[in-house]
Amino acid sequence: MRTNKDYSSRARKLSYNFPRLSFIGIQINFWVLAISLYFFLSYMNTAYLSKLEEISFPFSIHAALLSSLSIGIVLGIVLGFIDILLARIGIQKLPFGLVILLRIVIYPLVVFVVLLFIRFFLIIILESFIATDFSSLTENETIWHYL
Repeated sequence: MRTNKDYSSRARKLSYNFPRLSFIGIQINFWVLAISLYFFLSYMNTAYLSKLEEISFPFSIHAALLSSLSIGIVLGIVLGFIDILLARIGIQKLPFGLVILLRIVIYPLVVFVVLLFIRFFLIIILESFIATDFSSLTENETIWHYL
């Protein structure tokens, strides 16, 4: 029978043998949690707006959770690879202020591109899995603005 010590030693060994994979896993966990919090707040906001404006949003909590999971995984993988690429280029040799400036420029651009990808392509994929029609979200600019 295995003990917790066996599990933690195997996890440390796996993390030591595959540091990049471990780093990408940490990025994925962070972004899934961050996007889940964002979607929960957005879900509560859309529920409130739907009562005020009498607009029906085709958004369920299950869709929000599935969306946050998929978006968090995509952002975690992409930003993890960007960080690994920056480390490979040798960003740690640059002055700290320049590193912060580069990340302030690169991260929002990457997140913007990923969100554009999600808006125009991933929603179509999610519609087939969730069996929910998101056309009112993608076609109505007022709703997209609120979201």
